Amino acid sequence: MFLPTLTAIFIQKFIRKEKILNIKGLKFGKFTYYLIAIVLSFIIVFLALFIALSFPGVEYDKNLETLQQYADLPESLLSLPDPAKIYILTSIPNAIIFGATYNAFFAFGEELGWRGFMLDSLGKKNFGFWRASILIGIVWGFWHAPIILFFGLNYPEHRIEGVFMMVGFTVLLSPILTYLTLKGESVFIASVFHGTLNVIAGISIVLRGGNDLINSVAGLSGFIALIILNIIMVIIDRFLIKNPIIKHKEKSKVN
Repeated sequence: MFLPTLTAIFIQKFIRKEKILNIKGLKFGKFTYYLIAIVLSFIIVFLALFIALSFPGVEYDKNLETLQQYADLPESLLSLPDPAKIYILTSIPNAIIFGATYNAFFAFGEELGWRGFMLDSLGKKNFGFWRASILIGIVWGFWHAPIILFFGLNYPEHRIEGVFMMVGFTVLLSPILTYLTLKGESVFIASVFHGTLNVIAGISIVLRGGNDLINSVAGLSGFIALIILNIIMVIIDRFLIKNPIIKHKEKSKVN
């Protein structure tokens, strides 16, 4: 996950001959947006979960039968009336604690490259909010291709299709990360969002049926959830925020 950051540092220091700290967003930023980032990551995953349950053949795996295929679960958990509900409830504090700290540290390895260096560079080239977000999303998505093809990341059953699904996912997720970074004025906020999302996304294991192209936040259900949230983001920015940053005619810089 640190390859984007190492690449950004190399270009910034040895090609541009500039200080690393000159990369926009390398500051703490606005605390409120850290909270928004955490809450938003939960909204995306749970919305995707409920959308997936509306698909034919997808069911709530109350007894965690799918998870039992991959892990030895304690009998004390499996003997409860609804083990999946307990799994979800205990996943929430874990995602907040580890997603916003440990996982955020590793997510920063990507985010300094995408929402730090690349977003800053595109802003200097007069890219608008949407063009910058989409371009970063495409690069970010295809960057995952080797680990999807060789290790089945997120799409173990559909590795080739998974590469293009990942690109679709990152393109839809990218505007939200761009928005959090610009409004919160920090790439660390994007890292907290990214890290928390990665942890809480694991609750999709409580679903049974369907496949890896449908059930997860990086599947069709996640796509629908992200489209909904992108629309809400545009409405909020346009009508409820005092200083909107999404320019609908794409005439302003992203920074």
